[in-house]
Amino acid sequence: MKKSFGLLYVIIGASLWGTLPIFSRLAYAAGSSAVTAAAMRAYLAALLSLAWLFARRSRWHLSIRAIPFYLVYGATGIGGTFLFYMMAIERLSTAMAVILLYTGPAFVILISRLAYGEPITRAKALALACTFAGSILVVRGYDPAALSASWSGILIGLASGLSYSMTTVLGRIAPQKNAPGVNASLMLVFGALVFLPLQPPWQIPLPSPALWLNYLALAILGSVLAYALYLKGLSTGLDGGIASLVATIEPVLATLLGALVFKDLLEPLQLLGMVIVLSGIVLPNLRLPGKSAVFSDPA
Repeated sequence: MKKSFGLLYVIIGASLWGTLPIFSRLAYAAGSSAVTAAAMRAYLAALLSLAWLFARRSRWHLSIRAIPFYLVYGATGIGGTFLFYMMAIERLSTAMAVILLYTGPAFVILISRLAYGEPITRAKALALACTFAGSILVVRGYDPAALSASWSGILIGLASGLSYSMTTVLGRIAPQKNAPGVNASLMLVFGALVFLPLQPPWQIPLPSPALWLNYLALAILGSVLAYALYLKGLSTGLDGGIASLVATIEPVLATLLGALVFKDLLEPLQLLGMVIVLSGIVLPNLRLPGKSAVFSDPA
């Protein structure tokens, strides 16, 4: 039951992440650059997190020995993810940017094997294969011309996936230090430090009302609430690889919103790629009445 709630937290958090491409592209249309949007998202999320931490200052503790961990956690899970993901959205379609971000589960499974000895089961291998195969179709890997034309964007998208995987990989250590909400807040606070040399807040022009709304949406929905819910799901003991795979529900929502708001067009093979990626989530966990998962591994 506890892990069932964990799955629910992960799904809701990932659904909030699914709004990121929409507010990012609206911010770009209103005059923001990708780096500025990522920086404002990080700064506003950090300020909100600091306010929340201050209000609960008697309920958490940050030791000097824990600071290096949160610096690395924030720099990778927040700084790298924010920057590379929003740069990818600026250069690629919504679907391509989101799917490349969600090569993260593959990185999680591989790194968790090396770092924690977490087994790569048949179910995970199936999901991993679906993620790779589906991603290749979604980024139009079947069209060499299209692939080479956006090579830099694809590399940036893969960098966002690697950075995003650190949220889960290091998130397994974080519960030992503080409660999930505190860990998420500290991660956001330390992650914002990455942007100080890239886009200092005092050098950012005063945003227009439209930009403020988009920046706040990026910070509140796609950062503070999303990360708090995701880490809450991990704190229930949910397997890191499974959590990152379940969170791949984000591309569905992001792509649907992109099609509705921006009229993004998807080729049939790209749609097939999305189905394959989603199959990687559903099939290994599909259960029949009175039976275990269809693709479960033997005990």
